[in-house]
Amino acid sequence: MVLLPEDDSTLLLDNIGVNPHFQKKGYGKKLMLFAEDWAKEQGFSPIILYTNIVMYENLVWYLARGYTEPHRVEEKGHSRVYFKKEV
Repeated sequence: MVLLPEDDSTLLLDNIGVNPHFQKKGYGKKLMLFAEDWAKEQGFSPIILYTNIVMYENLVWYLARGYTEPHRVEEKGHSRVYFKKEV
């Protein structure tokens, strides 16, 4: 997991991943909860992140965890879906 301050209040979840052998066991959820708790403790809100539009499972997964979709953009040759959550 990579967390990067975007500015004084916003935290970018730049990367999160779980080894394929350990997926579907709740580790991704635990990483997200850790990121949200850490952001809150450090005074960051919101958390933002993005994923590729073709990664349908990610789109559903983030929405199910309370993230909203503020916009979609074409950036650096990729169709990206941005997500945001106040913590």
